[in-house]
Amino acid sequence: MEGVMTEILKSLHAVNEELGSIAKNQQGHNYKFRGIDQVFNALAPLFKKHGVLVSRRNLESERIIRSVVGKYGPKDYIETFIKKCDYVFTSTKDGSEFISQGFGEGQDSSGGDKSASMATSNSYKYVIFEMFSIATEE
Repeated sequence: MEGVMTEILKSLHAVNEELGSIAKNQQGHNYKFRGIDQVFNALAPLFKKHGVLVSRRNLESERIIRSVVGKYGPKDYIETFIKKCDYVFTSTKDGSEFISQGFGEGQDSSGGDKSASMATSNSYKYVIFEMFSIATEE
């Protein structure tokens, strides 16, 4: 198989050729970032055009609840760590696959369930940023 350009590699290459930059125009606490919606909006039409499906498998995660006492009393922080997650890029043309492994973390101080989605989003974003070497400016 060495040297063979599978359909998924051809499709990912075509996506890479058409993908532009994604600006850091989301505002956090004293920093700017690229949000998951920006990544989805940039990639979804290109994945559709070039027949690329993305799925996950072999997810390994850990969830930790930390209780801290702050100015207004005790508060729980929920942290989720994606230790390993295989992102599987599949060609709709022939079923060939390319797998990239990701990791990520997220924290939710509201005591809710946002830490898992944050960790998953961060994991996916960084896989995409590394795979496509996405610039932040034109």
